[in-house]
Amino acid sequence: MISDGFVWAIVWLLVIAGSVFVAQWAVIRYRHKPNLDPVDRTMLVFLSRALTILALIAVLGFAIGLWPYQWQYHSYQPVAGTVLDAHSRFITDGDSTSQSFAIRLSNGRTYRCDDTRCAAVMVGDRLRLRCIREWVYAGEDGYVCRFVRHDRAAS
Repeated sequence: MISDGFVWAIVWLLVIAGSVFVAQWAVIRYRHKPNLDPVDRTMLVFLSRALTILALIAVLGFAIGLWPYQWQYHSYQPVAGTVLDAHSRFITDGDSTSQSFAIRLSNGRTYRCDDTRCAAVMVGDRLRLRCIREWVYAGEDGYVCRFVRHDRAAS
C-alpha cells in the first residue's frame, strides 16, 4: 500500500507533464502559421515557457518532497506481534491536541497508532498493523501505523 501523499504527488506530476506536452504541441503546430496573429503567437510562446518553468518547479518539488529517498518512508508495511507494552500519549502541535498510542510489540520496536481502536489493546494481545516509516529531523525515525486487527489474549 502506497502512502496518500505519494499518490497525489504522482497525479500532480502527470497533470503538469501533460499540460506542458499540450502547450509544446500547440506552439509547434501553430507557431509558424502565416495567418496567425502576432499577439496569439506571442501568447502561445509565453504559455509554453510558463508551463515548462512550472514543470521544472514541480519536478524539483517532487524530488524534495520524496526525501528521504527510501521506499520504506513512502509505503505501508504489515507488522504483527504480541503486545508487550501499551501507553497513551497526548501530542500537541500548538493549536490542537491529539491522542496517540505507543505500542511495543514482541519484535522489540515501538509503534505509534493514531487509531482509537488501539486504546483497547492489552498486554499479551495479538495485534496487526500497517506501518509507514516516519522521518524525524534531529531524532530517531519512528513508525506511524494504521489499525488492522486485534486478537485478545487467551484468558
